[in-house]
Amino acid sequence: MIILLFLIQISFSQSLEFNFEKICNDNNIVGGSFIVSSEDYDEIVHCGYSNLKNKTLINDNTLFKVASISKFITTIGVFKLYEKGLLDLESNINDYLDFDITNPNFINKPITVKMLLNHTSSLSDLNKFNTTTLSNLFKNNKLEKIFIKKSPGSFFSYANINFIILGAIIENVSQQRFDKFIEESIFKPLNINSSFNLEKINYDNLSVLYREGVPQMDIYYKQPTINLQPYTFGQNTFILSPHSGCRISAIDLLKLVKLFLNNGKYYDGENEVKLLNENTVKLILNPTWEFDGKNGDNFSNLFNKWGLGLHIVRGKKCDDIIFEDKVLYGHIGFAYGLLGSMYFNAEENQSVLLLLNGYKNQSYKSGEKSAFYKVQEEVFYLANNFLNSNYHKKINVLNLEFDKIKKNSMFYFKNDYGYYFKKVLF
Repeated sequence: MIILLFLIQISFSQSLEFNFEKICNDNNIVGGSFIVSSEDYDEIVHCGYSNLKNKTLINDNTLFKVASISKFITTIGVFKLYEKGLLDLESNINDYLDFDITNPNFINKPITVKMLLNHTSSLSDLNKFNTTTLSNLFKNNKLEKIFIKKSPGSFFSYANINFIILGAIIENVSQQRFDKFIEESIFKPLNINSSFNLEKINYDNLSVLYREGVPQMDIYYKQPTINLQPYTFGQNTFILSPHSGCRISAIDLLKLVKLFLNNGKYYDGENEVKLLNENTVKLILNPTWEFDGKNGDNFSNLFNKWGLGLHIVRGKKCDDIIFEDKVLYGHIGFAYGLLGSMYFNAEENQSVLLLLNGYKNQSYKSGEKSAFYKVQEEVFYLANNFLNSNYHKKINVLNLEFDKIKKNSMFYFKNDYGYYFKKVLF
């Protein structure tokens, strides 16, 4: 029984690795991590290099600058304060700031925390926000460069500035610097080795990001530093990039996904950590905006539905499809060569995570069947086939018997996700 189960699992894992590596090679990818997860198993595979110059292989500990997937983490931080009664989603954001943010075209329409979370605030990224302070951004610039001419709450317009402001709100409410609040309230309870602060990450594990094989970001030869002196709560959060600056591994990112698959709880095989309330999870996943043809910029059919801080994928062909006819929740990341996808099916307890650190000589090609890139489509298809295969069904049946003997098995070992077979990694 042990041998049979082992051979089935290893064979299937190697098949997943082989196909993922082929997809990466066919699409000129430097390297990446890929996870397919269900209620019964987590399959984790890697391919390629985190550093082309040093020929460092991507592994379980590789940290990626996950770009806009960082917004998912910032969202969790917002709701940690919400659960404590310190933050009201319907409140004017000016209640939590030391300066005023009001659309000059709609002075009687306040911008709320909820509007920041679902990108209906009327704020835009038309103006660069790498300024000294957030207050200076709204004081010293022409407001028409900051706001679109749509009433707050009425129009979806994806904007990074929304989450930079959310980071400022987190600081003012918690009286902690953004990165410290996230680490103490989210990362430490889940034993996640990650940070928004470059000074706190192990640069030896950090993946370089590439375009055409040329390093774009996160190439360091010694521990990086950032200028956090002086630092004022609610003013300097763009330095820490709540919208895009988290460095995290695929495995640790999966822990955060599992919170939303288990009603706000995470179980590591021995201990259970309750990070969010069940009602909070439902609130985050509940749709708050859906494209009707004129109420937003849907990014060429990619963004058609949103919850609070999370993209909702409707599963429609030539649209935002990942798994056909299945609703998924999550976020993408795209910057400096990084291409990331983090999506989960809450009803069936399934998820797919993809982190790619760039391309060698040819840019990402547009998808043929969806609004995603071609390489994402191919990985989603691979994940879907894996989840629908008979292999894991066989494993689940055998596990009923295997549970009785797993402690005596030389092939089975325990990690953060409970018991599963060791994978051969590239």
